[in-house]
Amino acid sequence: MSIKAVENEIENAASLKVLVETYKLMAANSMRRIRSSVLENRAFHLGLNDVYQEVKRSYEIIISAEARKKNKPKRTPLVAGKTAKSVYALISANTGLYGEVISKTFSLFAEAVRNDKPDEVVVIGKVGEAFFRETMPGRKFSYFDFPDTQISLEGLRAVAGHLKKFDRAVVFHGVFKSFLSQVAVSSPISGEVLEKTTQAAERVRYIYEPTLEVVAAFFETEIFVSLLEQIFHESRLSKLASRMMLLDRSGQTIDGFVKKLFLQQQRIRHRIFNNKQMDTVRGIIAS
Repeated sequence: MSIKAVENEIENAASLKVLVETYKLMAANSMRRIRSSVLENRAFHLGLNDVYQEVKRSYEIIISAEARKKNKPKRTPLVAGKTAKSVYALISANTGLYGEVISKTFSLFAEAVRNDKPDEVVVIGKVGEAFFRETMPGRKFSYFDFPDTQISLEGLRAVAGHLKKFDRAVVFHGVFKSFLSQVAVSSPISGEVLEKTTQAAERVRYIYEPTLEVVAAFFETEIFVSLLEQIFHESRLSKLASRMMLLDRSGQTIDGFVKKLFLQQQRIRHRIFNNKQMDTVRGIIAS
């Protein structure tokens, strides 16, 4: 390699480093902007999901009791159009440069789809769509496009409108744990009935106003959408943090590559200098 070629490589690497640092700064700014609100709302929505489970559990108990009295099937949809089926949904991304969180989430999702065999599969994002078609060719699924840069209310309504038709909905997504740790999780958002595991849970009694049916239907619609929106925010935060770590590692790789180029440049310069010295010596001897 010539000295000019090495200099061009160094210049290209420097330009790439500037681009990486720019994307890293953008990811960091976006992450700082949403991190506090996502983490503050996390505890609230976890509690809200617990209440949703209690409401649905109460409804199941009452409906089962009434069904036994009337000798009818116990399953009664709370919302018109809801079906007693399950749906698994994956939140991925539309673009790359999001590190390992996307692939880890897809692996968790794919394993669950194979093992649990849900009635419906939903994929959100072009990257997840490509993964799914490659991993499970021929498997039918529903696809939704969703922007990476913001939470689209129109897109959220479209996804929620599809998922809330199912009695059991589980969403697979990334979760921010720390700047160094993003994990893949599955989050049920359909108020799955709690198991009767503790005596304390058996002693809890609720008063529903105006009626249990009205409260349960509200959770099946409005609260369902709120839980789904929080999951989209969780997913976006984890993707931004994962991107920041990926770009940081990329910057370090570029720095190492540039150091090697500088060493190579020095070796070439020394070789050129030595060759000139040898030519000078040969000229003196020849004269």
